[in-house]
Amino acid sequence: MKLPELLGSEKQVKWANDIRQEYIDQLAQDEKLVEKYLELKEKLDDDSKELKDLQRKMSTSLFADMDQSRFGSIITPVMGADLADKQAFEDKVQDDTEGYLFADFSSKEEAEKCYEQVKQDYLKAGGQKVWDLSAHYNEITDKYGFGVENEETDSAYQKWFDESEKVMFNYLKIRWTNKIASEKSSAWYIDHRLNKKF
Repeated sequence: MKLPELLGSEKQVKWANDIRQEYIDQLAQDEKLVEKYLELKEKLDDDSKELKDLQRKMSTSLFADMDQSRFGSIITPVMGADLADKQAFEDKVQDDTEGYLFADFSSKEEAEKCYEQVKQDYLKAGGQKVWDLSAHYNEITDKYGFGVENEETDSAYQKWFDESEKVMFNYLKIRWTNKIASEKSSAWYIDHRLNKKF
C-alpha cells in the first residue's frame, strides 16, 4: 500500500503515523479473523462455541457492520442490510440525497458523489451477485407469499445471506484500504484512533 504524506504539525504527524500503522496492523489481523470465520462457517454448526467466539471477536473488528461497531460507521454510510438489496440501497440513496442535511452531507452533490462511490465499491466487491440473489429471493416470496416458509424460500434466503456476508467483508476491506491509502489528515487519524476511550 502506497501511503500519502500526512498533513499537520510535526507532533500531529508523528502521532497520526503511529495510529495509521495501528490501522494497517489491525486490518491485517482482522482479515485473518474473517478468513477463519468464513472457513469454519462452511464446516461447523451455527451454534458451535468456536463460531460464536469468532463472531463476538468480529463484532469489534474493522470488518464489523456499522450497526455493531463505531469503526463501520466511519468507513461506510450504508449498513449491510441496505447494501444487500438493490431496492433498499436505491431508497437509501434517494432519502439521503433529498434530505442531505439530515444525512450529514453539505450538499446534494456531495451525497450523490458519496453514494456513487459506495455503489462502485460494492459492485467491485461482488455486489451484483448479492443483488441478483436478493431479486431471486423476492421473486420466490412473491410466488408463495411473504412469511411462508418452505425449502425453496429457505434455500434462496440462505444463499443470499451467505453471499451478502462475504461481499460485505470484501466491501469493507476495499473501503478501509482506500481510506488508508488516501487519507492525508493527521487530525482524522487522531480523531478516529483505535484506542480512543469513550
